[in-house]
Amino acid sequence: MQAASRSLQFLTVNVGRFGSYVNGVTNASVMTGTYQDATGGNHGYLMSGSNVVKFDFPGTYGATFTSGINDSNAIAGAYIDDNGVWHGFVRWPGGGFSAVNDPKAGSGGGQGTIAEDINDNGVVVGQYLDSDNVNHGFVDKGGVFTTVDRPHAGVAANQGTILASETDAGVILGEYIDSNNVTHGFVESAGIFTSINAPGAGSGAGEGTATAALSNGGTIVGNITDGGGVEHGWLLRDWQFTPLNDPHVGTANGDGTFIKNMSANGDVVVGEYIESSDAIAHGFVVNIGG
Repeated sequence: MQAASRSLQFLTVNVGRFGSYVNGVTNASVMTGTYQDATGGNHGYLMSGSNVVKFDFPGTYGATFTSGINDSNAIAGAYIDDNGVWHGFVRWPGGGFSAVNDPKAGSGGGQGTIAEDINDNGVVVGQYLDSDNVNHGFVDKGGVFTTVDRPHAGVAANQGTILASETDAGVILGEYIDSNNVTHGFVESAGIFTSINAPGAGSGAGEGTATAALSNGGTIVGNITDGGGVEHGWLLRDWQFTPLNDPHVGTANGDGTFIKNMSANGDVVVGEYIESSDAIAHGFVVNIGG
């Protein structure tokens, strides 16, 4: 990858004491994420300045995960029910919830629907796992679901296609896991797929290039897993890659920078980092400029 063109200031965001992540950010720097409690339970939060609102999907406790937020503060995410099945949701600005369940999703443990992001038009994208545990991307427009499967995606369990985001103009960002269990990123526009394979990505099973977010202006962020199992963030502008890594990260297997999302204007990137000293996830936010 090319060297970073300027120094960036990564700010750590911790909600609670047992691990937290920042999974979405608006143009106004309102953030959403997930935090863990002392028992390992996961809960959602909405942060605006110093004000933090914590929440769980109604009827659940400790099984709520957020993944994205639009500029109206609508939050996309998912929860796990008592049978271990995933269900997507949208938390609306007033605090109410709507379910997001692709009708083609499987109903067994570990299967179901995961909402990954919501754009300013209210379009939700994500993945569903079918009854054979294969991933498929979906686009949900007002309750009408469309499946998106990347050509060359694997068709065995834990392979397939995952969608990360959709711009307000309808350009889709995602990733697919091939038949060798290697991950590759892609952009899809009007049915045309363009691959994204970042420098330094490992080529073994469980390695490769993952995507996180696509701004309305075309900036893309994501991660690679290298041959040693360490995660590294990257920024792609005008098809030029730049590393994007929190300076606090560790270098052991499972450590690194995990880019989660980006504001729609491409100014702010959020995610998590893991360092070897405490093995706890810490959220971060960094202004990269539009």
